[in-house]
Amino acid sequence: MKGVVIFEVPGARPDRDRILRKRPEGDCLIVAVDNVSEVSPIAVSLVEAGFELVELCGGISPKVRHDVRAATGDRARVSSVTFGIESLASAARFNDAFNRGEIPKQAFVVLDTAARPGETPEVMTPHSIPTPIHFVKDAEAAADVVRRLVAEDVLLVELYGGFSTGDIAMVINAAEGRAAIGSGGFAIDALTS
Repeated sequence: MKGVVIFEVPGARPDRDRILRKRPEGDCLIVAVDNVSEVSPIAVSLVEAGFELVELCGGISPKVRHDVRAATGDRARVSSVTFGIESLASAARFNDAFNRGEIPKQAFVVLDTAARPGETPEVMTPHSIPTPIHFVKDAEAAADVVRRLVAEDVLLVELYGGFSTGDIAMVINAAEGRAAIGSGGFAIDALTS
């Protein structure tokens, strides 16, 4: 399935701050936006270009998921990252540091069954805020990456690209509560239409 990940970073330019990854599962485009007001128009244009899945980062409110779903209709599935109770303390530390003007460590882990073990992550740096993007071939590789990330004091990791419920559980266990692990979620209306 051809998918897009959209995340917000003040100062980002969506025309420039993007990475396109060709995957057997379908292309994955990762786009940074400056403001949540840009999310729906960008999502609509990408859905019109053939993207079937829109994944919104955990920093974008589920209220925006509703707006994107309303704007794209049944042409795409729209999810937004959420965090379980085991992640809330780390997510709060991440948010507090960000609100103090610090740049807390974060990372994205994206499923790509053609990814090579030990592949160097791509780093997006919109407006000087680095976001390493780790492409992994499966849940075991994702868990290995997350173990390394928590050892490097990464506070927040978001999973994208089609991880299963079991995959997500494996990655959460690998973090041992030392980092917030977020994964995409759908509201019931997205599953029944």
